[in-house]
Amino acid sequence: MTAALDRATFYAAVRKAPFGRLAQSQVDGRNAMLDMAPPLMATMDLAYCFATAHHETGGAMVPRV
Repeated sequence: MTAALDRATFYAAVRKAPFGRLAQSQVDGRNAMLDMAPPLMATMDLAYCFATAHHETGGAMVPRV
């Protein structure tokens, strides 16, 4: 397990690659996932959650109806 995620560092890395510029809806979607994650969730488990959401939304990272 790791310490709570530093969101500024997280977004700095996410914006470098592979995503680049993020729409506000994409930031909101990621923040919602981070808000729901247990504070000490293992980094690899969190990465798996994001990878699954990326795949299931066709890379949009926003809810699809």
